[in-house]
Amino acid sequence: MKRNIKNIIMICLIIIMIIGSYLTMNNIKNSISVNNNEFSIKHSDNKELKENNKKEKNNSATTKKSKKEKNKENKEENNNGDIKVDNLEEDTPPNMEMGMPPSMPLDMNEKENNISKVYYVIFGINSFVIALTIMYLIMSKMNKKTYKETFMDKDKIVITGLCSLILTGLLTYFSIYLTNSYFVNNKVK
Repeated sequence: MKRNIKNIIMICLIIIMIIGSYLTMNNIKNSISVNNNEFSIKHSDNKELKENNKKEKNNSATTKKSKKEKNKENKEENNNGDIKVDNLEEDTPPNMEMGMPPSMPLDMNEKENNISKVYYVIFGINSFVIALTIMYLIMSKMNKKTYKETFMDKDKIVITGLCSLILTGLLTYFSIYLTNSYFVNNKVK
């Protein structure tokens, strides 16, 4: 193959991987917007639960007052008859007639914008392919050397491998940072 065709293929591979990263970022943005819609539905359900609990607390407070009044009347009657009855109702905690207490309502400021671990792997793979392609182009001096000439020495293989790993880490971090800063947070606001 000619050198120019190899360079075009390598550059097209890099461009395809960058487009793949962009599409992954858009996919994350769309999946998080769906999660935020579910979050707002859950939040509105929590508001309704909170309002219902307030109503039930008001009802239980009025029944509690009436129990206290009855106990006072019974105590007065029993004091006249020399029979002493302890008031157990005042010392015992209120009955949980409503069942389990409601969970804490979620703040709208609290965001659940966690990127799934699958997306980290996808960004890592994209970054690794981009890094290997870039390092091969650099080491082969834009395909002036053949593959065998490029990786003849073990030193060049180690240098290419280490530089590819470092570049992969940087590109992955950059992709995740870009996704969190511009795609996820801008969609929520």
